Amino acid sequence: MRGVVTEADAGAGQSTDTARWHLARALAWRNRLDLFALAAGVTGILAFHYSGAASGSRDAFVFMGFDPDRAYLLTAGMGAALGGGLAGLAGGRWLTWVSTGLAGLVALFGHTFIEETNRALAGAGGAGRFDATGWLITTASLLAAGLLLGLAAGILAGQARAGLLDVGRGMVRSWRARDTRALPRAGLLAVITIVIGLVVAVPVLGQLVNYGADSLMLSGGAGGIPMTGEGGNPAAPVGGLTAPAVASAGPDSGSTPVGSSGQPWVAWRPQGTGSVIERALPAPWTGGRSTQAQFSIYLPPGYASSGIQYPVVYELPWPIALWDNGANIRPTLDNLIDSGQLPASIFVFLSSGGGPFVDNECIDAAAGVEAFDTFASTALVHYMDANFRTIARPAARTLMGDSQGGFCAANVLLHHPDVFRQEISFSGYYAAAPLLGMSPSAQAPYAGDRALELANSPILIDGRVAPALRRQMLFALIAYPTAPFYGSQYQQFSRQARALGYRVALIPTPYGHSWLGVRATLGPALLTVANREAAEGVFQGS
Repeated sequence: MRGVVTEADAGAGQSTDTARWHLARALAWRNRLDLFALAAGVTGILAFHYSGAASGSRDAFVFMGFDPDRAYLLTAGMGAALGGGLAGLAGGRWLTWVSTGLAGLVALFGHTFIEETNRALAGAGGAGRFDATGWLITTASLLAAGLLLGLAAGILAGQARAGLLDVGRGMVRSWRARDTRALPRAGLLAVITIVIGLVVAVPVLGQLVNYGADSLMLSGGAGGIPMTGEGGNPAAPVGGLTAPAVASAGPDSGSTPVGSSGQPWVAWRPQGTGSVIERALPAPWTGGRSTQAQFSIYLPPGYASSGIQYPVVYELPWPIALWDNGANIRPTLDNLIDSGQLPASIFVFLSSGGGPFVDNECIDAAAGVEAFDTFASTALVHYMDANFRTIARPAARTLMGDSQGGFCAANVLLHHPDVFRQEISFSGYYAAAPLLGMSPSAQAPYAGDRALELANSPILIDGRVAPALRRQMLFALIAYPTAPFYGSQYQQFSRQARALGYRVALIPTPYGHSWLGVRATLGPALLTVANREAAEGVFQGS
């Protein structure tokens, strides 16, 4: 009969309502779990950044040979994987994995990507014209990388979570069953994801990592040299130019004796540990992220209780954190000084961070945008001499740097032999970035100014420094002598400098452009400089 509700119908309706209630409750729980997973992924990314782990990873990549923009890219990839993995461990679904993966990449690389885009739009460094298609490919590949890293990490972390929960509940049989069914499916899905990434995004990302994050944004410029410095013709004249003629080149290996007057510093050898203090001065640039230039000062053991004066080593352009991570620099210096192997010295680590350029090459940039060279040789030196017990003589001042910093040390010394007399270059190069076809970020400070490029190329040095002064200057060069790029630069520059009458000490290392190479040669390089200082009478009266 119509309108009559039977007991069976009522039971069916009640059963449907119950099912709907359970479904709604399950969906609500599922949504809450997704929100929790999303929060876990984002929290992990923030912790990765603000704990200093991200900067530490970036610094490690820099000293593996990557310039800062590529180091930021690799670190951002780690952040993307971390976000997706935490979302998977927290029980989120695939949407939370890809969301946190994308968030990690954008959060950690977004600022650098915007900087690179702005430079490409301006055609900075004469590296070519802005390529809209290349920019779109770069953008799409970066976004795809964030999604894929988050997805792959989420898949694997989700399965790990399921297995851990089963083990925690004592469900060994269920875990074994899952191990034979779910994990292979998850592994297959992860493999498919990675294959898609290899086909679509990884080739592009490989080029970005090897040549520079903006390499596809520009067309018509130099192709650049790979991260390792290999490729091309390493023996070819720099930028198509020929170095000034030399009378007789010295050998490609070995060391030029630099002289030694014993080790007079042993008489006042201190004991204990040094200290590091942070300072800042008004920045020598415009348009950067900071209005101050930051530098760290290592004061040797015994500084506070002594009344003596100290020689100073000026490191450019990396912060002390990089040297802490790569060479354990503070205890290393303490041990070398305490043992008497090196004289107690002050070390200054001047960072280019916060300036307008990713790679500033320590030059006075085109159009007056940055005057890092002048700042390091005037304002910084004056500050140190006025505020610390330094030996305020050129013979007691040394420049030091690794990779780009090796270029900086040699270049600044040649510009200011009246301020500094020695330099140490770990795996440096000796010509301006545009002449070597290096990454667009390293070419940017020159803005296509050919005269500026030539004036900042130590390998093209001429006779502008008086011969008598050349004999007082020392270039301590460290590299793997047969390496295609850094070794070639080491050989070419040392021959040129020797032929012009400069003192050159060559310290070969089999470890190449790496932190291991720095650690293995730091003591010998500093001792070479100390012996030169002793021969110049630096320690008399200290």
